[in-house]
Amino acid sequence: MNYIVFEGIDGSGKSTVSKMFLQYLLNKGYSVLYTKEPYTSDIDVLIRKNQTNKTLLFLFLADRSIHIEKLKKQHVDFIVSDRSFYSTICYQGYGGGIDVEFVTKLNEFVVEDFLPNTVFYLDCTPEVALSRIKKLDAIEHKHLTFFQKVREGYLDLAKKHNFITINAQGNLQEVFSNTVEYYETRFS
Repeated sequence: MNYIVFEGIDGSGKSTVSKMFLQYLLNKGYSVLYTKEPYTSDIDVLIRKNQTNKTLLFLFLADRSIHIEKLKKQHVDFIVSDRSFYSTICYQGYGGGIDVEFVTKLNEFVVEDFLPNTVFYLDCTPEVALSRIKKLDAIEHKHLTFFQKVREGYLDLAKKHNFITINAQGNLQEVFSNTVEYYETRFS
């Protein structure tokens, strides 16, 4: 099984491109499970109620624990996920000011050895990303400095963990085409 994750700041296009990539894999005849975080609707409701950063950290960890246990039981060729534990490290750690090493350790405890085979990081500036968001919710409605810190976190993790970094400044079709090109070059 191949576990592929799409990461990026809100408005980077990761949700749309991950769904396009899902369709690409389905068209090739693979069995694919599409998933996203937050995973559980009950925890998602709590997350959307504008909790403190510390509360958000533990809500995401609880959600992820449930999510990972479900994913481990799947028997498909690919799992494609919109977000993973890297989001928590970037948003609650780098952006939210909780010690990054502490957030990383908690996430390692939750995911154990269930790590993505491939991470596509869709990189764009916060200015571009925020201009794409039509309706801002409690989580997304943060100031530019926050998203700059989150992006810096992603860029740091991308170097440490060899993410495939895709320039997401352009239109979605270009971003998707670049994603497929990188994927086919590396894995086909």
